[in-house]
Order: sequence, then C-alpha cells, then structure tokens
Amino acid sequence: MNNLKEWASTYYKFRKSFGKFKLIEGKTLILEYKDKKEEVICNKDLSKVKLKPNEIIVTNNSLKNQEFLIKNWTKFLIEDLRIIFVNLETNFKWMIHPYIHDRVCEKKHIEKSIFSISNEKF
Repeated sequence: MNNLKEWASTYYKFRKSFGKFKLIEGKTLILEYKDKKEEVICNKDLSKVKLKPNEIIVTNNSLKNQEFLIKNWTKFLIEDLRIIFVNLETNFKWMIHPYIHDRVCEKKHIEKSIFSISNEKF
C-alpha cells in the first residue's frame, strides 16, 4: 500500500501544476479545491475499499481488481468516484469514472471495454 501512496503523491504533485487544488499529505491524501475536497484512497485490493462520494481510488492494475470491478459494477456507479489502476513496475496507469462510463458504454460491453482500456496482458 505504501508504494501506491507514494505513486499517488508523486502523480498529484505533478498534476498540481496544472490543476487548482492543494495536496494535503498525511495518513491519506486529500485534494482540496475551492469548493470541495476529494480523498485519495490507496489500496492494492479493490475489494477492500469502502466506496463513498468524492473519492479517488488508486489500486493495482491486476486481473483480480478488474474482474472485481466488472462483477460489482453497479456498486461503483457513484457520481464523483474515479479509479486509477496502476502497474508500479512499468508505471502504466489508466483511469475510469464508472458513473460516466456506464452512460456511454452499453451494459453488455462493460467487461470488453474495461479489458480494452487496461491494455495489459495478464
């Protein structure tokens, strides 16, 4: 989990130069905007994360996590929730906003679209 948190901290320090938020580092990472706060949750196992609004989840880009997302798709349809899948070895990342993705992708193709976005072979 520490490696994911380090990755997320570095990622948001870089993004801070383009965005208008303050990065608060502590036990968790907080992105503080003028009108809202977002918590960055880092956990290698997506099934262990408690979902809530205004949250960004940083997790391992693994087949297990992708399959969990697909199997539990409706639980992830929270308007402000984003998930960043990261391969720490290659620094490959991809992000999904399930609430938006659900509106632009046909339900029967969710699995195919997620595996095509992830772009890694397991």
